[in-house]
Amino acid sequence: MANNSPPSPDSYSLLEQSTYLALQMYSNVHRGAGHNSLVSTKLFDQSREIVLNYLGLDNHKYVTLFLNSQRAKAMKNQIGETGYKEVTSHEIGLPLGVHALAVEKSRLPKGIPHETGGGTVRVVSENHVLWAGPPDRFEAGTPAIINIIAFCRGLQLHQKNRDAFRDKAGDAEKLVDSMTDPVPGNISGEELLTWVKPQLVGRMVKVPTEAGLMPYTNLDNGASTPSFEPVWHCFQQSLHMPESAYRLIVEEATKICQDFLGAPAKEYELIFTSNTTEGLNTFARLATASLQDGEGMTVLNSLIEHNSNELPWRCTKGLHLLRLEVDEDGFIDSAQLEATLKEHNRSGGNAQPIHWISISGASNVLGALNDLETISAITHKYGAQLLVDAAQLIAHRPINMEKAGVDALVFSGHKIYAPFGSGALILRKSAFRMDPGVVKGFKESGEENISGIASLAGMLSLLGKIGMQQVEEDERTLTIQLLKGLKSVGGLEIYGIQDANHPRMDRRSGVVTLTFRDIPFNIASNRLAELGGIGVRSGCFCSHLLVKRLLKVGPFKSRMVDIGFIFLSRFTKLVMPGLVRISIGLENTPAEIDHCIETVRMVVSENQSGINKMIARNHNGSPFFQRPPIALTMDTFVDDVASRVLPE
Repeated sequence: MANNSPPSPDSYSLLEQSTYLALQMYSNVHRGAGHNSLVSTKLFDQSREIVLNYLGLDNHKYVTLFLNSQRAKAMKNQIGETGYKEVTSHEIGLPLGVHALAVEKSRLPKGIPHETGGGTVRVVSENHVLWAGPPDRFEAGTPAIINIIAFCRGLQLHQKNRDAFRDKAGDAEKLVDSMTDPVPGNISGEELLTWVKPQLVGRMVKVPTEAGLMPYTNLDNGASTPSFEPVWHCFQQSLHMPESAYRLIVEEATKICQDFLGAPAKEYELIFTSNTTEGLNTFARLATASLQDGEGMTVLNSLIEHNSNELPWRCTKGLHLLRLEVDEDGFIDSAQLEATLKEHNRSGGNAQPIHWISISGASNVLGALNDLETISAITHKYGAQLLVDAAQLIAHRPINMEKAGVDALVFSGHKIYAPFGSGALILRKSAFRMDPGVVKGFKESGEENISGIASLAGMLSLLGKIGMQQVEEDERTLTIQLLKGLKSVGGLEIYGIQDANHPRMDRRSGVVTLTFRDIPFNIASNRLAELGGIGVRSGCFCSHLLVKRLLKVGPFKSRMVDIGFIFLSRFTKLVMPGLVRISIGLENTPAEIDHCIETVRMVVSENQSGINKMIARNHNGSPFFQRPPIALTMDTFVDDVASRVLPE
């Protein structure tokens, strides 16, 4: 009798199904309030257990670290020849750039981690740092969450069939076509933007709320961005590529990135990294490797910086950090910048010369977009050079490094709708003496993640066809709509520029940060998810110095928080000062902004206990709340998605 049952899916199909489902619910981990963050966090935590199970190790004795090859090499050098086991995506035939290091907990390094920045700390003050515990302490920046989930699903399939991913029948030329021209037909500009919004991966996913199932609304783009179907197709195709195609993919992606950023190959070197944090740490290492014995290098940053553009300058031997103030809206004062450079770099002066200005192109708290051309002109006038942290800028405004006079720039793919573990450091070749061997090591590490590189290139090509001016106009319209709506609610304090007619509104991004007068920030962010299916961010956003300044946290309270983290870590994390952040992205629509405003209005109207009102007015999170019934429904939803992505 003929067997009419459909054939069993092959390993690639199963892997792609799981990865796509994870991508539908993608968000940054641990620090978000919405359904997607809960799902991604659950899957990320499960991934650590899958590695230990695959290696046959006890989770009480070992902890899993997810690294790239450069980070894994540094960690193994610190641990020694024993005390760890390793498995990589390359070993099982997947070009994801993931190295899973299972390390004996007793052998984990002490002191300052090899790379510093976002996620590696509990809290940062102006002169001291409290480091996070493992594994966060050793995974600087946002991990390659989708790649890690795909890798761990691959481990499950590889355990059942050791040849699961051996066959590679991908068409490299077809993938390159997808990277360079990811959309059908000749549409561009506003027409293409209209076409792209419904192409959001996960657009139709509905999540449980107190009003029943409703579409998830992602307003946490400042933390991490979702992706679109054409970018997913690049990722999907990359899994099937033979190693002989890797060089072509890297070369084409490099060209696409440099063209998008106005960084011609004759002048600039591009190094693919795992994220912005690694890019900044890589820059610090390349810079210090160029120093002669006894030399030092001084870096000037500003108060608006993310921890990733703060800690490497504090923690890398040979570097010295100075810091600029900013105005109440988050902008660097060009007159103060010039005065500082004149004091330090003028001929015959006694102050230590400043070599590099390292600033955020856009604040992840206040949305302030710095004037890079003006800053560059002042910087070069006094013989210094300009490094830009473009993590919050690249998805929202056009960048031309050569025209703006930017000497180095870093960004992450997960901030620009390609959350597959690739970013880049672009560096002017004449910036400083670079050791070719050191550069080669960093480049080889970043280029292991072929899937991330191909996806990033596809997204940059897509944005290039839309046009960043079109993106800017669309997001400004939505931002003004959001600000007007929030101002009508009452019971809120909004930070940064608020007036649509403000002369610097064109230099404000779609990051809108606020506090609820009577509602602690952690409760408010949770209620936005529970009532409206809206994902936002709350806390300090890895910008502790600026948030403390905005909330007028003085030295005494700041030190009490630090001490509390040492002795009462879990409790202190709740009562630490913080804000709520709504951040707009390419996928958002006017209807979603209206939905957000009405949900905020609902949250404000809810009654709060006297103690929570008092806590809120001190800008703290609250430990005094009961989880509503919908939270249990959300837990069940999260468990169901996780069981389908990473089945037991």
